[in-house]
Formats: sequence, structure tokens, C-alpha cells
Amino acid sequence: MSPSNRPIVICGAGPVGLLLGNLLGKAGLSVVILEQRL
Repeated sequence: MSPSNRPIVICGAGPVGLLLGNLLGKAGLSVVILEQRL
């Protein structure tokens, strides 16, 4: 995998983590959000 197609991992699905994941996803990047609790 080249660095350009690796997913970005965000630790924490709080307001900032979800906002960042949303913005990066809209920019065309692959995003994975990890959260300890459901």
C-alpha cells in the first residue's frame, strides 16, 4: 500500500472525531473511526 491510499485512523468518535472523519471523507480520503464504547 502506498501512503496515498492508506486509511486515516481517528481515535475517538466524539464531536471532533466525527467532524474530522466527515470532512476527510468528503475530501475523498479513506477514514476509519475507532471508539472504545458503543
